[in-house]
Amino acid sequence: MKAKRTLSETIGTPIILEFLDHCSTDGTDLSPLKCVSIGFLISEDETSYYLATWSSEAGVNDQNTDVFVILKSTVLSVTDLRLGKRRKK
Repeated sequence: MKAKRTLSETIGTPIILEFLDHCSTDGTDLSPLKCVSIGFLISEDETSYYLATWSSEAGVNDQNTDVFVILKSTVLSVTDLRLGKRRKK
């Protein structure tokens, strides 16, 4: 019999990412802007974090879940909400 997966194993780890991005309404100011995203870390690779804004015990479904890709090179900090522990990227 298969062991039942925990909710965080199914939907991902709840985290807060602080990262730098840019925003320009007129195309002239491209200076870095500190941003914050809260979601479920569903995957990561060498260059990126993959964050879903919502999920369910059935897991992440490409058909109904938006996933955001945040480049690790822009990340200022990661907070694991399961532990409330802040760590540098």
